[in-house]
Amino acid sequence: MLLFEYKTANQEEEKGLRVNTIDSLQTIHDTAKELIAFVNSYREFSRVATPQISNFQLTPFLQSVINLEEAELTKNSINTMLEITKEEAIQADQSLLSRVIINLLKNAIEALEEKQEKIIKIKTTSTEETIQIDICDNGKPVPTDMVNDIFVPFFTTKKTGSGIGLSVSRYILRLQNGTLKHTHNEGWTIFSVILPKAKIDQ
Repeated sequence: MLLFEYKTANQEEEKGLRVNTIDSLQTIHDTAKELIAFVNSYREFSRVATPQISNFQLTPFLQSVINLEEAELTKNSINTMLEITKEEAIQADQSLLSRVIINLLKNAIEALEEKQEKIIKIKTTSTEETIQIDICDNGKPVPTDMVNDIFVPFFTTKKTGSGIGLSVSRYILRLQNGTLKHTHNEGWTIFSVILPKAKIDQ
């Protein structure tokens, strides 16, 4: 009887050890995945190429970017509006700027998931020296207590995501003497890309 109890105790101990080992391995696995995701996200900064600045017309550029995302916009039943106040040329790296606009469009699409009437507006305005491209959506706004953190690397309001999309986008624009700003106005979330106007040779 005592021998049986001893064996039973050993079996329970071994079972507990196996469970603890499995839990530990799962923790190691999850931690490794998080570290890999962190490293891959960090590499996004190092992979930003040196901007190749050129002058190009804004309207055809924006239309081409919208066309790249057309399938996703249609799939999500989003009404997309392009509002150009004046045809102008911008000074930027076309490829890097496209990357920024696409990221902002993807964020807007995600923000509209719970809306019935889904609208994205892309609007342009200008001053004597700069051009502003506003990506506006009528979806879920950024929580007010998180607004000051949205450009901080690895900060995210999403359940999944690297948290570097906005920080990399702003970094890309700063490399081109531009910037990225966020506002919320009358139900619209607005991310504003601000870049220099094209320089005209005298």
